[in-house]
Amino acid sequence: MSSFPGKKARSISVFSIISLIILMSGAGLVPRFARADGAAIPPANIVDLTVVNVGSSSVQLTWSAVGADGYVEPATAYDMRIAQYNFTMGAWSSLTRVTGTPTPGQPGIQESFAVTGLNPGTMYYIAVRGVDSFGTISVAYNMVSFTTASAGPTPVSNVIFSPQLEGMQIPAGKSISVVLYNAGTATAAASFTGTTDTSGRVALPQTASLNAGLYDILVSTQGYLKKKLFEYNVSSNAIIELPTLPVGDINNDNIINSLDWSVMSGKWFSNDATTDINKDGIVNSIDWSFLSKNWFMTGDN
Repeated sequence: MSSFPGKKARSISVFSIISLIILMSGAGLVPRFARADGAAIPPANIVDLTVVNVGSSSVQLTWSAVGADGYVEPATAYDMRIAQYNFTMGAWSSLTRVTGTPTPGQPGIQESFAVTGLNPGTMYYIAVRGVDSFGTISVAYNMVSFTTASAGPTPVSNVIFSPQLEGMQIPAGKSISVVLYNAGTATAAASFTGTTDTSGRVALPQTASLNAGLYDILVSTQGYLKKKLFEYNVSSNAIIELPTLPVGDINNDNIINSLDWSVMSGKWFSNDATTDINKDGIVNSIDWSFLSKNWFMTGDN
C-alpha cells in the first residue's frame, strides 16, 4: 500500500494487475515472449504433413496448424518448398517456394491445400514450416514425397493420310483402307475405309476414336500390295505421308504372281478397269510390264 499527501490512499491488487495485462494482451500491446538473446520464439514444428490425393498435375496435402511464439494464437504464414530431389535444411532458401498457401488457422485445426501445375509421372518432395509475425520460421519440418500420375490419353482430330500408288496419281474418289496398330503389336487401335479428296488424300473420320501416340499404319487398296508405315507418332492436325503401294496384286492376296497374270491374261485387249493398271483404257503389254516388274513381291501385314 502506498500513500501520497493530499490523496486518498489506494491499494493495487494482484487481480487488477493481471486484468490489465490481459486487456493489453488482447489489444496487442504486450510483446511476445523472447529468448534470453532477444530472438523471438519460433512457431512449433509441423510434424504431420500428409499426402491425401495425387493427380497427374496436382497433389492434395493436409497438416495440423501450429501456434506462434509459444502463444495459442495462429502462426502468420506458411513457408512451403518443393523439389524433385530429397533436400536438406541447408538447401531450404534455394528451393522453389509454393505460392498461395492458406492463412494459418487456429492451432490444432487441419489445414488442406492443393499444389497444382506439376508435371505428370514425376517424383516430388515437399515440406512446410510455420512463420510468425517477426518472420521467425519453424526450426524443423517433416518431408513427404510422391509421384504424380501419368498423363491420360489425348484424343486426336483432323488427321490426314496421304497415300501413294505406284504408276499413277491418285484420283478423287479412290477407296483407301487404313488400319492403325499400337506400335510393335498386332492390336488395332482404329481402322477405316475412306475415299480420297481432290488432293488424293483421305481423312480420319470424326467418328474414329484415336489417341495421340506411336502407331504402325497399314494402308491398302484394290490392285496394290499392302504397305505399312512403322512407329509413326500420330498427333492432331498431322498430315501423314504413307509409303508407295506396289501395283499388280490384281486378285488381292498380297503377293504378285501367276495368279494375277491369270486374271490379266483373261482380260487381254479389253478395257477392264481392274487389270488396266496404267488406266489407258486397254489391257496390254504395258500393264504386263508393271506386273512383271513386281513379280513375287509380297506386301506387309
